[in-house]
Amino acid sequence: MTLPLLVIAIDGATFDYLRPAINAGYAPVLAKTIHNGIATDLKSTMPPISSPAWITFQTGKNPGKLGFSDFSVKQKGSYRTRLVQYKTDHLAIWNHLSMNGRRIGVVCMHLTYPPDPINGFMVSPVYATSDDYYFPSDLKSVIEAKIGCLTYEVSDRVQFYTEPYEEHVRLEKNRLELVKAVWEAGKGQFDFFACGFNVDRAQHYIDNWEQLFACYQLIDEIVTELLKIMEPANVIIISDHGGGPAKGVFKTNQWLAETGYLHYKIDRRTLTQCFLPSRESIASLLDVLRLKKVFGRFSLSSAVEILPPARLSYEQMVDSIDWSKTVAFSPIKEGIYLNVRGREPGGIVCPEDHKVICEEIIQKLKSIVDLDTGHSLNIEAYRKETIYAGEKIDLLPDIIFFTPDYLSSVICTGSVFDRMPGTKVGGHTMNGILIASGDLFDKNKELSEANLIDIPPTILSAMNVAVPADMDGRVLDIFNSTHKTVLEPSVLSRLQLNKAESHDRAEDEEKILLERLKNLGYIE
Repeated sequence: MTLPLLVIAIDGATFDYLRPAINAGYAPVLAKTIHNGIATDLKSTMPPISSPAWITFQTGKNPGKLGFSDFSVKQKGSYRTRLVQYKTDHLAIWNHLSMNGRRIGVVCMHLTYPPDPINGFMVSPVYATSDDYYFPSDLKSVIEAKIGCLTYEVSDRVQFYTEPYEEHVRLEKNRLELVKAVWEAGKGQFDFFACGFNVDRAQHYIDNWEQLFACYQLIDEIVTELLKIMEPANVIIISDHGGGPAKGVFKTNQWLAETGYLHYKIDRRTLTQCFLPSRESIASLLDVLRLKKVFGRFSLSSAVEILPPARLSYEQMVDSIDWSKTVAFSPIKEGIYLNVRGREPGGIVCPEDHKVICEEIIQKLKSIVDLDTGHSLNIEAYRKETIYAGEKIDLLPDIIFFTPDYLSSVICTGSVFDRMPGTKVGGHTMNGILIASGDLFDKNKELSEANLIDIPPTILSAMNVAVPADMDGRVLDIFNSTHKTVLEPSVLSRLQLNKAESHDRAEDEEKILLERLKNLGYIE
């Protein structure tokens, strides 16, 4: 009899925090799980942003097939952006498993709203724009009768900024209650069970090492409870990317302006002043916005002084950019588009010059130095064609990059480098985590490299389901000697499946999602 597979997906988890937490005694169960299994870094998508990373995990498809590398994407034939439609044409791993008769449970997995009608249960509250996030729909009354109506993601931004650790703990405990309730509702009869948790939001807003270790201690306690109710099972623990402290903000559009690739219609300092409220008006808003508590230990004037400078986003400034002179622009984080003639409304770059200009900008990005140390920022930058391929690659930015020590920003005001916004202290790193433990896995195997895109085919192999040929990842060599992987042509991906369709969001849904992403700091 094949044991069920439990997948625990933890947004932002990193060995950079987990290993020190283990050494300090905060995570004994994770330490034991690592000792009895396989553990290695798990390389994220480029750039390491949750939106493309989690959909790559779900589908096994690279962003060139998905058509996005951020939470937003530039609209075709426009300089404007829109939020990404996360429901793609590609099947997720749970769709493949359902089609092959496996009983499935999926709870709080990132970017799964609206839930798919799978062979089992799916509950998708993360980034949901309504409370209709249960499949089947009658599961909602069963779960809420047991645990009540809980919240599973940040809904009050000010409350979270004020007490990030306390709010983080509350939300993760709520998720655990939901996961346990769904497991019990299904009487534990699952072949595959995936559940999502989060440490990323804590790493973004907490710089106290003791509290960060406590966040990993909470993850350890969550894993302990899950193993207790779901054993015996094979377990895979993953994250979409890592996290760590950030030195400040790198404003891509301001850098493009300083290097002569982007031009404003009037001097950008003058332009900024046209939009800025006075310090007095900012101060008067503190009480209205309930921010006084955030700055409670400062005087009112001090609170205003430590507020980040007025921030005008790319979307606010797009009409103030002189497109007749602009060569390159950054409408999304860690992505630069060239203003190509025939592709953009006011394009000026000849298509035949595209590659040369991209390489020129890439070399200049890589040569940027840290103003404090004089050392290179170690920016990774690529032409999209060199790292991705697929039918939607034309939607991706021409240059994709990652600033390891700074947050990338599309803000179009102020200096190129700036202090961290508000109470934010951390950003993302490329490497997440992979831990695999159970009878199915060979603890003596050592992986030289593992990528997030490898997890979907590895999961299908673990479940004895044929791996479609159109998945971009590979099956990781982590199994014991008796396990065999079945590879088949991409027939499965062409089969018709009753899954949630991608649909244009209504205006009110778009506003709700936008607000939730802003609450988490994903949208500026």
